[in-house]
Amino acid sequence: MALRQVFEGILHEPEVFSKDEGFEFRFETFQDLKTSLVRIFGTAGRAILYDAGIEPGRRSCRRIMAVARTKEEVLRLLVVKKNRQNWGDLVIDEMDLKTKSGRISMSNCFEAREADSRGPSCDFIRGYLGGFLSEFFGEEKVMMREESCKADGASKCTFVFGIV
Repeated sequence: MALRQVFEGILHEPEVFSKDEGFEFRFETFQDLKTSLVRIFGTAGRAILYDAGIEPGRRSCRRIMAVARTKEEVLRLLVVKKNRQNWGDLVIDEMDLKTKSGRISMSNCFEAREADSRGPSCDFIRGYLGGFLSEFFGEEKVMMREESCKADGASKCTFVFGIV
């Protein structure tokens, strides 16, 4: 009887995604995937994760831009969406729309959770944000550099970006 109540509670929790949009992935499972890529491909495994994030970032920006009325609303919706999807507490710390540069931070970044690293390690997020901002600014490529990482002991992950 208690097990049934637990399952009923889970089934009635509000969904973040519709059934056609996504699925849940545990933080430790993501780290297992990342560890396997690096073990098999070496540092190229990290490049694969970075590259794998670019197109989803671009696609996400296009979806948001289709409903947002202003550039500011696009950014606000990005923050709300990723926070709601439990990617972490995303904050756009600085952004210069003229120079297309700035800084983004993320507390509780999903990619840094369950990770133990020497140096920045949020390659997928870096690619995703780079892809999103490339689409946002209408540029071929926005360069993202992870300045600090929670997995390396920092209080949060911080990304600096600019046009290549």
